[in-house]
Amino acid sequence: MPKLTLDEFFNYTDFTSLTLAPDNSQSILIQTRHRIWNNNISEYHLHLYSLDDKSKILLTRHASSLLRPRWQGEWIAYLSGNQSNTIYLYSTRMKQTFPLPLSNESIHAFTLSNINTSLYFAARTSWTNEADKAYKNEWNDIIEYRDKERGDTIYRVNLEDINQFQIEILANISLRVVELICSSDGKRLVYSTESTLQHIESMDDYEIYSIDLTDRSSTIPRRLTNNQAIERNLKWFNNDSFLFTVTGEGSIDGEYRDTQGRLYSFDLLTGNIHRWANQFKGSIRAYDLLENGRQGLIILGQLNTEIQVYTQQSISSPLVKKIGWNGTYESIVTTYADNKSIIAFLHSSFDTPQEVYFVDNIDQLTLAQSITYENKLFKERNLPKGTSYRWLNKDDGTEIEGILLYPPDKFQQKNLPLLVLIHGGPYHADLNVFYADWYFCAIMMATEGWLVLQPNYRGSSGYGDDFLYGVRLKMVSRPGKDILFGVDALIRDGSIDGEYRDTQGRLYSFDLLTGNIHRWANQFKGSIRAYDLLENGRQGLIILGQLNTEIQVYAQQSISSPLAKKIGWNGTYESIITTYADNKSIIAFLHSSFDAPQEVYFVDNIDQLTLAQSITYENKLFKERNLPKGTSYRWLNKDDGTEIEGILLYPPDKFQEKNLPLLVLIHGGPYVGDWNVFYADWDFCAIMMATEGWLVLQPNYRGSSGN
Repeated sequence: MPKLTLDEFFNYTDFTSLTLAPDNSQSILIQTRHRIWNNNISEYHLHLYSLDDKSKILLTRHASSLLRPRWQGEWIAYLSGNQSNTIYLYSTRMKQTFPLPLSNESIHAFTLSNINTSLYFAARTSWTNEADKAYKNEWNDIIEYRDKERGDTIYRVNLEDINQFQIEILANISLRVVELICSSDGKRLVYSTESTLQHIESMDDYEIYSIDLTDRSSTIPRRLTNNQAIERNLKWFNNDSFLFTVTGEGSIDGEYRDTQGRLYSFDLLTGNIHRWANQFKGSIRAYDLLENGRQGLIILGQLNTEIQVYTQQSISSPLVKKIGWNGTYESIVTTYADNKSIIAFLHSSFDTPQEVYFVDNIDQLTLAQSITYENKLFKERNLPKGTSYRWLNKDDGTEIEGILLYPPDKFQQKNLPLLVLIHGGPYHADLNVFYADWYFCAIMMATEGWLVLQPNYRGSSGYGDDFLYGVRLKMVSRPGKDILFGVDALIRDGSIDGEYRDTQGRLYSFDLLTGNIHRWANQFKGSIRAYDLLENGRQGLIILGQLNTEIQVYAQQSISSPLAKKIGWNGTYESIITTYADNKSIIAFLHSSFDAPQEVYFVDNIDQLTLAQSITYENKLFKERNLPKGTSYRWLNKDDGTEIEGILLYPPDKFQEKNLPLLVLIHGGPYVGDWNVFYADWDFCAIMMATEGWLVLQPNYRGSSGN
C-alpha cells in the first residue's frame, strides 16, 4: 500500500458530536468537521444517519462548532456557525427546517423539554436601544474591557405554534451560562455558570443552579453547589439527581486542587454529592446512562495510554471493564426504549482511523458495526505502527510511559532517527488513538521516517492523581528529566541512533566539481547565524556568529584561514547583506542591544563597523524612554560543575541594585538562546517585564545555542 501524503493527512475528517434519537428510531445525528482549503475555513456538517441502511440526510454545512445539537421528540435543535443568535429546528416528521431568530445577542446554551413543546436558552442580557445608544455615545470608539461583564438571561420559548413562537424571560443572572439541562418530567432546569469574561477570577463564578419550572410566579435560581471546582458535562440521572464531571479544574472537597477527571452525582432532595468510580486510578473522560440509568452508567476511563469502556450499576457497585477493541473510545451516547438499547461511540487506534460505531449490547462491543466511512482512505495507506513504551526516571525511580510510533514497515527496528513530540498539557496524555491535524501530527512525522516518542511525563493524566500532581512546583525540571531518561532508554536498547547529534549553526560549502563538502569557521565554538560574500567572495565571507550572549561580525578569507572577529558595537548583529561593484563595497545589517532598539545600518568597510550610519529611525521613540539595563550573568550547576550563563535585565534606574523581585523568563528552545538584543513582542517581553519593576533572569540552560 502507498504511504500517506501530507495532503491526505490534512483531509482527515473529525467527528465533533454524536446524538442518538431519543425514541430509539434507529437514527443518529453526527456532526463532522471538514477543511475547505480553497476558502481557508472549516465547515461543520450535520448529517442524520439511518442505522438500518446507513443512508444519510444533510441538515446543514454550517453547524456551530461550539454547541452540540439537542434532540427531543420530532425536533432537532442546532445553532449555525453563521448566526449565533438563531436556533434552527429540524422536524424529523415534516423533513423541514425552521429558523428561530431568538435574540440580539449570541446564544450561550440551549436545551429542549421532552414533555412539552418548550425550548430553553441563555444569551447575554440585551440592552434597550436607548441604553445601547447611550453606551456608544459615552465610549465612542474606545473598547471597554469590562463591557462583556453583562450577565445572561434565561428564556423559555413556546413551540406549540412553530410559526408564531412566544418567548418569555425566566431569570436574569449576573454570570454566563455554560450548560442547560431540563429534567425528564419537565419540572426543573439546571444550569452551570462561568465568569462573564470567561476568565477565572473567582471560583464563585463556577457553580450549578436550578430553577423550579412548576412555579411560574417565582423562577429565582437556587444555588446548588459551593465548592472549589469547575463542573462540566451535566446530565440528568433521574428526576431527583443529575451527574457532572470535574477534570483538572479544582476539587469538590476542601481547598482547590487539580485532579484527573472525576464523575459525580448530585441529589436534589438531600443536597449530597457522591463520587462514582472512586477506586478508578485513571481519568474519567465521558459517560452516559445505561438503559436510562436502570443499569447504572457507561463510563469511558483513560488508564495509561488507552480509553476503554467500563460500567457501574450504582455508586457502591464495583467498576467493571468491558471487553472491547484496543485503542480509544470517545463520545459514547446511549438510548433505551421499548426494552431495546442502542450504544454509539467513536473508536480509533494507532493504525485505525476514527469512525462512528454502534451496538445494541454493552457486552458485545467487539461486534459493533461501523456507521460511517469518512476516513476509509486511511485504511488504504501504509500507516505507522505504534506501541506503548516504559522507562524509569532514575532520580526518583518513577515509571514513565509514552507512545512509540514507528515508520511504515519498520516496526521495532533499531537505529532509527528520533523525534520527541511533547504534548502541551500538562493535564493531558498521548494515547493509542488516531488523530490528524497540525497539533496531533505524530502519524505524519512517523510516515516521514521518524521514530516518534510521545512521553506522558509527570502531570499527564491516566496514571493516578499523585502522578498528575507531581508536576506541581517542579514544572520544568521534573517533566524534563522524565523525558530525557526516556531518550536515554531508547539509546540503550538500540532503538535510536545514539551517534546522531543535533549541532549549533554551522556553515558549509559544496564543491560542484569534486562533490566535496567543506566546513567554514570549524574552530568557532559558538553558533553560525548568518553570512554573506565579502567583495563577491574574493575576500572570503562575512559571518555572523553567536558566542555566549552576543552575535558579532567575523570574517574568513578561505576555509583554511583563521576566523577574524571584527571590532564593532556590543550587542547583536543580524541579517547582514553585502554588495560589491566598481571596487566599492556596501555592507548593511540590523543591530540592537539591551537599551538600543533595532535599526538598519550601513558601512562601506568591514573594518569600520563602529562608524556605520543608521538608515532607519523606525524605533526612535524607544531611545527617548528610560529603558532597562542588562548584563550577562554566570553561575555553576553544583551537581556537575557546568557553568551556565544568562541575561539579567534590571528595572530602569535600578541597575545592579539588590533585593529586587525576580521573574524567570525561559526561552522555548532548546536550540536557541537569549542574548544582548532588543526585541519587543508577545514572546520577547523581557524589556516590558523589567520596565514594570521585575529583575528578569533569562537563563541559557543546557541545550541553548552559542555556548
